[in-house]
Amino acid sequence: MSEVLPRTRVALVAGFLGAGKTTAIIAAAHTAAARGLKTGVVTNDQASGLVDTASMRVARVEVAEVAGGCFCCRFSDLVNALDQLLAHRPDIIFCEAVGSCTDLAATVIRPLQQFYGELIDIAPLTVLVDRERLLAPLPDDVRYLHGKQMEEAELLLLSKSDLWSDEHRHSMISARTGEGIEAWLAQLLGETKSSPRVLETIDYDTYARGEAALSWLNATASCSAAVSGERLLTDLRSAIRDAGMEPMQVKLHAGDALTVNARVIGDPETLRQVVADVLAKTGATIVDCASFRPAYPHPTYRMERA
Repeated sequence: MSEVLPRTRVALVAGFLGAGKTTAIIAAAHTAAARGLKTGVVTNDQASGLVDTASMRVARVEVAEVAGGCFCCRFSDLVNALDQLLAHRPDIIFCEAVGSCTDLAATVIRPLQQFYGELIDIAPLTVLVDRERLLAPLPDDVRYLHGKQMEEAELLLLSKSDLWSDEHRHSMISARTGEGIEAWLAQLLGETKSSPRVLETIDYDTYARGEAALSWLNATASCSAAVSGERLLTDLRSAIRDAGMEPMQVKLHAGDALTVNARVIGDPETLRQVVADVLAKTGATIVDCASFRPAYPHPTYRMERA
């Protein structure tokens, strides 16, 4: 990793699928830019063809992508991505973890501190929580992942506050209205460094079952006519539910090609067919598609102590 300015901060941002991590990071990047600060983002996913990466480019945020597994299992790729961004001398780099990933304190933050602590400062680990997801029923093993994410948070933020009426507005953010974004950014850029809350008890078999209850789909499609993104997202979510699956997150980017990312509780082959059918009705044809259940997590490192 190349030598960088000491004030460069690396901020891990976690939270379950659909918690609003990407939109919050973009809002924070724009807030930072308005203050004359340079930002970078490392996106992360189990497969390539990531809508989040495209969204960062559209938002004019410097971005690098780690694909093919979580940060913990692709640690060397994370280091390479950070090195790529650090060459631009940013003030802060956000690293957006996969929405089903946990145990980041031991498998990502501690190794970064151990090997690269003289070059970068690690900000406190942020975990975003969507209150609607928090209250919704989930399979026990999936709920386990959600709970472990909150357990290791150093900054636990309730997202999408614009959708709720609540007199307790502290620790709440909204990327849509900007509420809380400035304060969150100030915490990440402040003097406090990460002092990870390493999970003392984590059952990787339960962790793996929780991820295996989810199906991933990343698809790219060609389209001969203009497509309404909002209408297509609505149709995809409806078709997924009609097929007996529960959508955890469905994202779409319409550029030179259509990119669809869907994460559901259900079967990956059924998900693939549903998405293909909905796209076909719009005149789109899938040219590349990965649909699968995440593999058992095997972190490169796991450091319980500094």
